[in-house]
Amino acid sequence: MKTSVNLPKDLMRRVKRQADHTGCTMDQAMAALLIAGLDLGLTDVSASSAPVSKRLPLIKTRALHLTEAKALTSQEFCELIKDVEQQDEVERQERATGHKHMDRVKR
Repeated sequence: MKTSVNLPKDLMRRVKRQADHTGCTMDQAMAALLIAGLDLGLTDVSASSAPVSKRLPLIKTRALHLTEAKALTSQEFCELIKDVEQQDEVERQERATGHKHMDRVKR
């Protein structure tokens, strides 16, 4: 089915590059891109053109000095990772239950 759509020049250039990159025709590229957009549920055009707020998770890390890291053997590094993961799991359990782990209670 043929149809005419007025698109911005920069968008058409991007579609052309996509078609060249994938080795397909412009018609095939446009159809694939439209299908992909519809599969994502982009039915409201005004909502899809609005900027999307990105809130990334906060990842806490424990400091390790570079000189300390270079001096570790692979076994020591694996043990360090294991200890850090175990400490994180204890902290998660403490937050979930509201109780301190026995080794961490101040006396």
